[in-house]
Amino acid sequence: MQKKGIDLKSLKDPWGHAYSFDFEVDTNNYGIHIRSAGPNGVFARPGAGSSDDLYEWTSLTHYFLHESTLLETALADHFRQTAIFPANEDELQPVLRASGLTQQALLDPWGNPYHFRFREVSRYSDRVSISVYTAPGSEQQRDTNVTPVTQKLGAIDVVSYGPHNQPGEGFSVAAFYRVLTEQSSRDPLPKSAYAAPPATAGISGITHIPAGGSSGAISGTVTDPQGAVVQGAEIIVTEEYSGQEYRTTSDSAGHYELNNLPAGRYKVVISRPGFMSSVVTAVPVSSSNLTRVDASLRVGQTSETVEVTAAAPLVETTSASVTNVVRGGLDIHVHAEQQAFTPRVRKYFPETLVWNPELVTDSSGHAELKFQMADNITTWKMSVIASTVDGHMGIAEKELRTFQPFFVDHEPPRVLTQGDQIQLPVILRNHLPKPQEVNVTLEPSSWFSLLSASRQQVKVAPGEDALAQFSIKADRSIHEGKERVTAANRSTGDAVERTVTVHPDGEEVPQTVAAILASDRSNLDVAIPANAIPGSIDAELKIYPNLGANVLGSLDGMAARPAGCAEQITSIALGSVLVLQVLHKAGLDDPDKPGNPHAALARRAHKYISEAYAMLVALQKDDGGFPYWVTNAPDLAVTAHVLDFLVQAGEFIEVNDSIIQHAAEYLVNQQRPEGGWLHSWYQSRPELDPNLSAFITRVFAETMQREKQKNKLMPAFDKAMKFLEARISEWKDPYLVGQYALAASFNGRIAQLARATDLLHQLAHEEGPTTYWNLEANTSPFYSWGLAGRVETTALAVRALARMQRSEQPAQDARLIDRGMLYLLEHKDRYGVWYSTQASVNVLRAIVEVMPSFAQHSYAGGPADIVVNGKLAGTLQLPAAHDISMPLRMDISNLLQAGLNKIDVLRHGDSSPLQAEVVSTHYIRWADSQATKNSNFKPGESRALRLDVTFDTTSPQPGKPVQCKVEIERIGFTGYGMMMAEIGLPPGAEVDRQSLQHAVQTSAVNDFDVLPDRVVLYVWPQAGGTKFSFGFTPRFGMKAAATPSILYDYYNPDARAVVAPARFDVH
Repeated sequence: MQKKGIDLKSLKDPWGHAYSFDFEVDTNNYGIHIRSAGPNGVFARPGAGSSDDLYEWTSLTHYFLHESTLLETALADHFRQTAIFPANEDELQPVLRASGLTQQALLDPWGNPYHFRFREVSRYSDRVSISVYTAPGSEQQRDTNVTPVTQKLGAIDVVSYGPHNQPGEGFSVAAFYRVLTEQSSRDPLPKSAYAAPPATAGISGITHIPAGGSSGAISGTVTDPQGAVVQGAEIIVTEEYSGQEYRTTSDSAGHYELNNLPAGRYKVVISRPGFMSSVVTAVPVSSSNLTRVDASLRVGQTSETVEVTAAAPLVETTSASVTNVVRGGLDIHVHAEQQAFTPRVRKYFPETLVWNPELVTDSSGHAELKFQMADNITTWKMSVIASTVDGHMGIAEKELRTFQPFFVDHEPPRVLTQGDQIQLPVILRNHLPKPQEVNVTLEPSSWFSLLSASRQQVKVAPGEDALAQFSIKADRSIHEGKERVTAANRSTGDAVERTVTVHPDGEEVPQTVAAILASDRSNLDVAIPANAIPGSIDAELKIYPNLGANVLGSLDGMAARPAGCAEQITSIALGSVLVLQVLHKAGLDDPDKPGNPHAALARRAHKYISEAYAMLVALQKDDGGFPYWVTNAPDLAVTAHVLDFLVQAGEFIEVNDSIIQHAAEYLVNQQRPEGGWLHSWYQSRPELDPNLSAFITRVFAETMQREKQKNKLMPAFDKAMKFLEARISEWKDPYLVGQYALAASFNGRIAQLARATDLLHQLAHEEGPTTYWNLEANTSPFYSWGLAGRVETTALAVRALARMQRSEQPAQDARLIDRGMLYLLEHKDRYGVWYSTQASVNVLRAIVEVMPSFAQHSYAGGPADIVVNGKLAGTLQLPAAHDISMPLRMDISNLLQAGLNKIDVLRHGDSSPLQAEVVSTHYIRWADSQATKNSNFKPGESRALRLDVTFDTTSPQPGKPVQCKVEIERIGFTGYGMMMAEIGLPPGAEVDRQSLQHAVQTSAVNDFDVLPDRVVLYVWPQAGGTKFSFGFTPRFGMKAAATPSILYDYYNPDARAVVAPARFDVH
């Protein structure tokens, strides 16, 4: 400091006292702290209580910075020469020698030697390559190629053990990374990231430079218009945020390299006397990654410059499905006697006995609820929550025990595969004071054959249990086939009837064919391939008499989807709100209204809304936000989605206003000064997300329809609209335009609607008689992409156009609305909804919005004959146009065959448009399937999924645990959301839930459901994949196939991988 002319002793604080200078080692920094004694002029003693001392300044200097730079250069040179990134200390020694670091330099501030830790990590990244060139006769052009990849990195940590030289106190002073392999979704195996040295690597190959911390690199090749390399070109790289510059020149091969660049966006200027300079802006650099920028310089004056922007292109997407079995036999014979007592058959075994969201007492405080009693032998626990009009609450619990002194305990597997052989255990429980000798009989049924005697005589001691066993073979496929066991003697007995579903031994192939029937004689064609397993065809014809039928018929389809996270719960409940809104238009939303033909539907919709509301209230965080899962941090998109639901649900259930207010405040508090909202993909830096911002803005607009929220949200809404309007010239995504247009229409901003309408017309794509809008971003705020993303975006556009048509704007092109609606109606999935919960909710809202414009398509109703392949299948009675109706259904499975099937719908003198849909499934043998055994990964998919499922044994003994090892990975992409894994189980397996809970706690598994034939897991993708295992126990002997295992993208189920079922031999 004296060299700089500064006398530290002469420096005084504002009270005229000298400063104290404290020196310390702060982990990996030297620290200097300048402290003032404060007004009293007395420095507090260490450990003293309150003090007026003030820290005026702190300076931190990384003490390993010079050594880190030397090591980084040596590691890069070593890799170039040897293709080795050290994985242990022996391999590191030549690098240390080349770096020139002495033994003294490798001592920490306390004089102790550093230690080196070697590891491997995986991550998602993008391989970015930018080429700037001049095509003959044209201006300079730029090509940007972005390839999503999964990278495996080698990592070296330099570790100090701290002042006491204890491993437990160690910390990292530097870290170096090197990309070892990369795998894109098109690569069947990971590729080595090694490329030849710079003399040849400038033309092709992958080059990655080891970098510490969050550093990356830019490299490339400079050529002239003829393709010859340009030596001596100056490359200046400038970080766009900080302005920091980095310089280098191209070598004799035209190659250049700039390492140790902090992650961010850069401007690259490439110049050479005699050539025009090239400027490339918005060049991304990410941690431990290399971005290539190749340039072809044009001949010209040095003062001339050509500038391009390195915008990343969209990634094209495809999807795949793929899955082998072993066969075996079983032969068991058991003798049985005849019984004489005929007991009542128990066959109603619900998991929940009764659920009623609302029960109103009479004037005396009494209420009566009648329900069917179950046949379970168990103790039911009833919980009742009551509230009074003045806010008092009460809770009561009561146990209800069902029992009989002698009963059969029998639970066969609920799902089997055709050809399975099973040893069915039947447990006889005798609580009578006397021994019982009973005849146990397995009643014959058409779907199975007996491999043992159908009757047995079994003695059961008083207060004890006994076992009978039957062997069966599942001969043919059936849905909910009956299976009955009776145990009786002359004085007592019991009978149990269960249902079993048997599916063919092959891969299920679903198919949906939809069309608008616009004449009195219309038809649909359904093609069934020749290799379909005979008898495996299942098909149903659905006719939707009007648009409202699509909404009412969606309730079951929405409920059939997995519903674990907050988005799924909210979307399914919002679908129920839309069902009630349609019923409300006809005065049929009250389930207790006498004569209501849709009372059961209304009651179920109320039930789903009430259940979702209770679950979501429990999820809300203290700051008002809602997470995907209870253990996660709040998510902006989820919070806005829940807010949207709460506002809409208030029309049908009581919603606490404070919950709505708290959620709205959370969103307002997260708004950026610019007016938008940030989103972060995985571990990337948060960025302003226009699509997310438009989505939240639209939710605000609908929320402000409630007077209580209008004034509170208006400032944030105005700021968000200005943020979106300022970027209108940048809009290329109909998703954003649709959300903005809806927000403007709800708020009555007529002036903003004209531009949005023009954009929606410009961005529309025609396909035959239909029109659709693409999701131009990689994903929506809820990770939709592919076909599901297109459907969701089309629904937004149609809804926006329909609202704008009803506004004060001049009438828009109704043709575009009708064509868009036709696209949506023709793209349903097998469940009668639209591929994902988000797509389904948006389509249903579009239908509700469009319904008034379809009033012109009226008809009086009447009969419609259904003819399949020339045979009359039956007649459906179509309702009148103004009637609220569910879809009309007809099972046509027995009339379809391999080849082209023609379904005619014949109406008598009526040609009003109707929608018809055939949902069919068939099975193909595993030999014809693309499925694989144990593992499935099909390259060539930009959203490729990999699923590995292995068992430690497939020949266990009954009651002995089996371990299932699962590996799940999305390869080569970061921008997509939740994956669903369905891991197939052998029949009747008992799953160890604790092992699944351990997977939730230790891996990327968020939640799980245990179903009779499979375990369903909700998995968030992470680089390098997710590995976990769980256990299950076979309950009985068998030679049987497990259910196939499937991995798919929740928000686009077409992207999937299927692993063929394992064959179990349990004996």
